[in-house]
This record gives sequence, structure tokens and C-alpha cells, in this order.
Amino acid sequence: MEMWIERWGHVLAHDSVQFLRGILAPVLASIADGKPFVIHQFYGSFRDGRPIEDFPIFCDSKREFEAMAARQGYLYKLWGADELDSLVRIFTDDSRLMD
Repeated sequence: MEMWIERWGHVLAHDSVQFLRGILAPVLASIADGKPFVIHQFYGSFRDGRPIEDFPIFCDSKREFEAMAARQGYLYKLWGADELDSLVRIFTDDSRLMD
């Protein structure tokens, strides 16, 4: 990761680099340990204020994916709206995507 940041970090804001380090560090550590798989889920991207508990099917799905990740030695990452927005800001300069 540091090699990537060294090569491309100049195009990112400092807080973006810190954000990437925080997100990618456990993923890269997992890869180094021979566990290269991450299960990703997204919640809250509509920003409707509804808690995850309002969606029992999603909660069941989340629980099952977390269990599968634990059984297989994978990482599990539930992305929230703010994290998704940060990724979009980091990897695009097209503000229309944020509307």
C-alpha cells in the first residue's frame, strides 16, 4: 500500500490518503496472511435515516455474510454512506456523482 501511496498519493488530499490507509491496512494485512478475500456490503447510501434493523432481510443477509467470512477466514466490511461518499470523492472529480 505504501508503494501505491508513494506513487499516486500526490493526486490525493492528505485526509484521503489517511482514509485509504485506515481502510486498506486490514485488507492488506489479510492478504499478507494469505486471506485475500473481503466480503463487502453497503448500507445507508440512500441517507433516508432508516436504521438497519428496519430491514430484517438485510440483517439476515449481513449476519450470514459475517458468518461465512468468519468460517472462511475472510474479512467482512459493511460500508456506510459517509465511507461510500469518501471513496467517490477520492476516486473521481466528477461532482455530479455526489448529487
